[in-house]
Parts: sequence; C-alpha cells; structure tokens
Amino acid sequence: MKSGGLKGITTSGRERLPELPLLPTIREAALPGYSVYAWFGVFAPGGTPAPVVNKLNSELVRIVRLAEVTAKLRAQGGEIATDSPAEFAQFIRDEVNKWGNVIKMSGTRVD
Repeated sequence: MKSGGLKGITTSGRERLPELPLLPTIREAALPGYSVYAWFGVFAPGGTPAPVVNKLNSELVRIVRLAEVTAKLRAQGGEIATDSPAEFAQFIRDEVNKWGNVIKMSGTRVD
C-alpha cells in the first residue's frame, strides 16, 4: 500500500494502524461496533500454578515490548496487547460469546 501497488479501503481492528493513519477502520467507515481481527495468545495447561502463569506472562510481555519485536509485529500490521492472565481469560470468554452468537444467528449447523 505504501508503494502504491494496493489501495486500502479499511482495516478490521478497533483502532487505526499507526503505520497507516489515514486508513479508517470498518467501525469508522460503515459499521459502528465492528471489530474482527486475528489474534494470538499463549495458553498453559489447566491447573498450572498461578506463580508459573504469572512468570510466563511477565516474560512474554517483556519480550513483546522489546523495540525490535514491537517494530516487526507492527510492520506486519499487528496490534500489540499485553494483558494480564485474568484479562486474557475474560477476552477469551468474550470471543466465545461473540462468535457463538454469530454462529447461532447464522443458523449454521454441523452435519
């Protein structure tokens, strides 16, 4: 897009990308409340002790916040969120709820 080979219309995340500040979000352009994006997270087996989960989380947050890691992720259009384990668990519940409702509303069934 920066070289002119592609023309962007919108992005699907909640906020504009810092690298493409003139490109609006779908939420801004047409559908208030719209927010769809691919996300990645790290999970541990159920029953993993809280101190282990917290240490893993703090190290991952530290790594993702390294300037070189942040720059590479942003260059690929990535938005970086480094939540606490509790916030990530709530995010997962919200995603299950959102997409469960979409599936129900669509009438999709497994054959």
